[in-house]
Amino acid sequence: MSGNSSKRRTVLKRIGGLSAVLATPTMTGSALGMAEGNSAAVVRSDRISESIARQIAKSRVEHNSTREQFSDLNPEGLAQPELFYSVSETGTYRPAAWVYPIETDGKEVGHIAVSARPDSPGVIRCSTGFAPQTQLQHNRTLQSEVGRLEDGVRFIYNNPMCFGVEVPTTNVAGAEAAENGKSTFVDLKHGFTAPISAVSKPESTIQTDRESTADRITLEEVKETSFSSLSTESISGVPNWDANLCGPDWVGCTPAASSMCIGYHENISSRDCDLMWELNDLMGTNSDGETVPTDFDDGIEDYDSSYSASNTVWERRSEIKNQIDSGNPCVISHWFNSSLDKSEIDDVEDLKGIAVGHSETAYEYEEGDDPVWNPTEPTLYVTTHDTYGDINEITLKSTTLLFLVQSIDP
Repeated sequence: MSGNSSKRRTVLKRIGGLSAVLATPTMTGSALGMAEGNSAAVVRSDRISESIARQIAKSRVEHNSTREQFSDLNPEGLAQPELFYSVSETGTYRPAAWVYPIETDGKEVGHIAVSARPDSPGVIRCSTGFAPQTQLQHNRTLQSEVGRLEDGVRFIYNNPMCFGVEVPTTNVAGAEAAENGKSTFVDLKHGFTAPISAVSKPESTIQTDRESTADRITLEEVKETSFSSLSTESISGVPNWDANLCGPDWVGCTPAASSMCIGYHENISSRDCDLMWELNDLMGTNSDGETVPTDFDDGIEDYDSSYSASNTVWERRSEIKNQIDSGNPCVISHWFNSSLDKSEIDDVEDLKGIAVGHSETAYEYEEGDDPVWNPTEPTLYVTTHDTYGDINEITLKSTTLLFLVQSIDP
């Protein structure tokens, strides 16, 4: 889901196919993955070590492998990770996430991303889809263009729904104007592009006693920790549709995610592209698949006045739990760009024209009892259908700010 204002177009552009955006390729890059010593711009201190991140990932995959939707994930199948970076306000690259492909019998069956930030350890997401670095491997044109960076490949973490790669702006056809020498962020799943300066900055932690976490969390401590839950709730029978199969044009993630909620209430089992395109029209979704958040509720109620739809800006974690507890799958959306100042949002009307990156259908949650990772408030693990046929478990902490909950009540 994304805003369709002119403001948005200066920040975010979705491309139909990643290779279509790029200039004529010239193979000058090296193998995937940026060596840790390649760039003086990269701050390599204050990161969670790979060995600790691997143990966190292994523990969560072991926990999830007992659940039907993640039963193909093997905790012994963690492959070599890539280190993804975030971009600070000053343009400095800082370690943000370790991303592990998960393999079974040599075949990739999913991935898991673990925070590399010592002030905010823990799982970012677990998924049945390809790891973002694998998606880059499958796109030879993009891979060659990324290789033109002086320091090799640099992967960029934006938010739990958005992982990408840095590309020289001169290599991206039709890219918005940017400062000389600046690069472009290309989302590896959804095909968004934006100036690297527009990528969301890491959300700050509210715990003031976490600054020395890197010294206090040890591998031995992690090995003794297992994931357990305080409460769980799930809605069975929510359809999982791949909206990418509904025509050459992208129908939009918000109509797609919403259609699965409606499909559940109306007992629609097979993929209903007609429903998605009807919602696309009623929500005013544009040709790039962008939907203004404030048009969501009107679109749902125009489809059927018996539905009540709403956007939740505050108490969003509670709203997810309330909706699922009530038997209503809902839509969660993550903001894309860093211009959003949540302190200035008092009402849904303040969302007009503000960019949102992606929407998914939430149908299950688990509230975690994870004192090592989040001692002040339980972590909420939300299971979603990602509108491409895959399943994600997205971690929402007490410090996770940049997302929106959109509810559809029958």
